[in-house]
Amino acid sequence: MDLQAVMEYSLPSKLHIRGGSAGHMLATNPFGPNCISPSDPSQPSAQGFSLIETMIGMFILTFGLLATGQLLFLAMSSSSLARSKGNATIVAQNQLESLADLYRKSPTSADLTVGNHGPNQVAVTSYDGKTVNRFNVAWTVATVVTNGKTLKALQVVVTATPIQSTGTTTNSRIGLNKVISLSSILSARMP
Repeated sequence: MDLQAVMEYSLPSKLHIRGGSAGHMLATNPFGPNCISPSDPSQPSAQGFSLIETMIGMFILTFGLLATGQLLFLAMSSSSLARSKGNATIVAQNQLESLADLYRKSPTSADLTVGNHGPNQVAVTSYDGKTVNRFNVAWTVATVVTNGKTLKALQVVVTATPIQSTGTTTNSRIGLNKVISLSSILSARMP
């Protein structure tokens, strides 16, 4: 029995080695018959990237990361704007409901006389007590006229304007300077 027959017999059925001798198998270059081993320092390596290819890759990666950063910034500022507008809406709605309750109890109250009222400063705080937003809340009361007749009702427009943390100036930061106005008509209940 020769060596090749022993090798074919001992390998699994899908890995049969055909032709050649054991000596030929040991002398064959594993990288191919015409390839030089990568460990040969006398030949330049064809593997890896050149400096230009690396620079182009870094350039593309940099622009990709910058675009991602801008998207994250837009998402965060949109979230901040939505929170600010939501808080302003809640503050204005609370004032409107308070005025409606006051109208039911005392329709001749000073806060319900025709004209401009306020502003009152309102702070919105988070669950841990930190101030999230501050607003000036003002309202305008007007009579309701329909077809030339003045009704026993009042139109109330409540406006919530964001202000700085000091409470003295309007908040001019982008994404937080949205003014919210809500309107309602207050009238006596019909029996």
